Amino acid sequence: MIIDPYDAAAWDLAGRYDAQQNRLSQAIFDFEKALRYRPGFVSYLYDDALTLFGAGQIYRAEELTKAAIKADPTLPEPHALFGRILARRRQMNDAAKEYVEALRLRPEFAQARLDLASVLMAAGERAQAIEHLREVARGRDASAARIAAAALHGVGEQ
Repeated sequence: MIIDPYDAAAWDLAGRYDAQQNRLSQAIFDFEKALRYRPGFVSYLYDDALTLFGAGQIYRAEELTKAAIKADPTLPEPHALFGRILARRRQMNDAAKEYVEALRLRPEFAQARLDLASVLMAAGERAQAIEHLREVARGRDASAARIAAAALHGVGEQ
């Protein structure tokens, strides 16, 4: 793929494509190029952080996720990603706070609600977790609704 070397948007688009093709190293390279030409741009920070997280580079993902939150604290996706990072570290209370913030910003954010239910269940907050799962199961996101329904079935709830 030929890219204008100074076109940050093109680098980000290439990174997204490479990430979809599971070429994570190349995607990270592309996102870093995008950030070089447009430092601090929240979308590029988030894209890079998400790919780094997927590649297991948790500390660098955390750094970029925090930068994305700082760049635009009103976006729910970086908060949800930060919640996933914290959950991976078994910091369930802090992870729950990030998921709650993501849901405050976008109440219909099904994946954040599923993730919140997961950390609540792990923390022994079964009733709250089930409440969130039921809300997702009734929601518009069909894929998330199926996951929530299966989780509810798995814990003996319908």
